[in-house]
Amino acid sequence: MEAPTQDPAPTQSPTQAESQSRADIYLSTALLTLVGVGALQILSTAVPAKGRVAFGVFWTPVMFVALAMVLARLTGVRSWATLFGKETRTITVLKYLALISGVGLLTQALDVWAVARMTPEVVRGHQLAIFRLPAPNVMLFRSFVGSPISEELLFRGWLLGWFNRQGLPPLKILGASLDQAVLLTSLSFAVVHLVSLGGIPWALRIGSILVIAYPLGLARQKCGGLLAPMIGHFLLNFIGGSFFKFR
Repeated sequence: MEAPTQDPAPTQSPTQAESQSRADIYLSTALLTLVGVGALQILSTAVPAKGRVAFGVFWTPVMFVALAMVLARLTGVRSWATLFGKETRTITVLKYLALISGVGLLTQALDVWAVARMTPEVVRGHQLAIFRLPAPNVMLFRSFVGSPISEELLFRGWLLGWFNRQGLPPLKILGASLDQAVLLTSLSFAVVHLVSLGGIPWALRIGSILVIAYPLGLARQKCGGLLAPMIGHFLLNFIGGSFFKFR
């Protein structure tokens, strides 16, 4: 007596499998950003007022680096902390640093204009300075050293490296071909920075950070290491603290 035959299990087409894989990647990115924002918010409010400066200046960068190390280990992403690419050229690094600085100046000017238009009460009684060096304080260490190193290790180091392993195709937007791995990394970077709005509407905050984060990712892709985006991140923070400020 012959055993009854079973219908073969339905199989996904290559297109369906690719769509499912991409959906999993998007979900993972969303969860990472939400967890990152939530953790920073909880920790920043839980820390006593006297310790918040030390927490922001020293412990937040340390946590970012530690998180990058753990995630790189768990996901098998290698060379996530490489500073120099095998074929890094000085002219390429300088080109992307110039691009990052130009985009940073433009977005800083637009942010200031938007704040003055949308929330005039924030700037009432203050004068706009085109350029003025920030006053020396302990937070400068985080802006100029801690953040450029730790955030680049986490976002352009591990996260972009993980996206690169997924083989994401370029994304067509308004006729332009965008690097999808860089775009997703930049979006995660922008969402995490919602914890510091600085009087800027959240939609504008995400948009402006997304615009300045994209060339940081391109610099990582084209230069093959993190040195260029780290220097670019420093330049962006310097521009944000020195140009077009109400005082």
